Amino acid sequence: MLKKKNIQIQYRDIDPKEFASASEVILTCSTGGVWSARSINGTRIGWDNGQPKWRLLTDLWKTHVGIDFVEQAAKRAVG
Repeated sequence: MLKKKNIQIQYRDIDPKEFASASEVILTCSTGGVWSARSINGTRIGWDNGQPKWRLLTDLWKTHVGIDFVEQAAKRAVG
């Protein structure tokens, strides 16, 4: 799914300086959750121009599984 969109994933350790200077930090979990980190130790993490990658990944995952889990979560939170 990600290869079709030319998105590469790397699994590696990063140091705190690299983390703090990132244009975007994406957190994931084994159940398909995708979140963005907004800050590290109180320092805001910037985003590249354009659509944040976490939104793109969320949209791709919703399409892949055929369920809008974001909408489901929002309905549960209200209801």
